[in-house]
Amino acid sequence: MPRKNKKSIGINELAKTVSRDANISQEQARQIIELYFKEIRFNITEGKKVVIPKFGRFEITKWKTNIIYDINTGKKVTRDLRTIAFKASGALKKKVN
Repeated sequence: MPRKNKKSIGINELAKTVSRDANISQEQARQIIELYFKEIRFNITEGKKVVIPKFGRFEITKWKTNIIYDINTGKKVTRDLRTIAFKASGALKKKVN
């Protein structure tokens, strides 16, 4: 079902839609959504790639080690930089464009 065009939605709006479509309470829908994202966060932090068909994938991108200066001690410190990357699926890209 098409939704109103908003710039962003939060968990309350998601829960409202899920509860209506799945015929469950908003609180149950909210708990399911929170568990879903908790599981995604856990797997990403464990270094696993999370793939959601027709949506995309989340994974950790590792960059080369950087040498920085600790401003408190003035010593050189090495730092491994990791970021979370999201790559949209082809199906999602088609839907957006």
